[in-house]
Amino acid sequence: MLHCNTRSISANFDTLNQLLCDLNHPFSVIGLSETKLKVDEEVLLNINLRGYKFLSNPTLTNAGGVGFYRRNNLNFTLREDLSSLKRLDFESLWIEIQMKDKNLICGVIYRHPNSSNSDDFITYLNSTI
Repeated sequence: MLHCNTRSISANFDTLNQLLCDLNHPFSVIGLSETKLKVDEEVLLNINLRGYKFLSNPTLTNAGGVGFYRRNNLNFTLREDLSSLKRLDFESLWIEIQMKDKNLICGVIYRHPNSSNSDDFITYLNSTI
């Protein structure tokens, strides 16, 4: 697994793609924070990575947003019960990957730096973990 804060997947997709080429490793899951993909807005650029499918929890604000690229052959379940949807102070996205022996749960979380409501975030994080 790899995590990147993209600071806008649309603006920095080529940089992410180059990083993955330079690392030359077939990551099963790539978590992204601060995708800046907004609710009810279409992505204007092609952000498809060959061999991966994209899953996103867009943001209600001008920053934030989280997502995963996951390998096409990876069996997973979206964990909506753990994911935070349509929040102004943070976003999270969780998936459960089916493995042979035990499943693996992966999450990506972005907390807005100017959010004054840290108590809700800490409560969410503690209850989720």
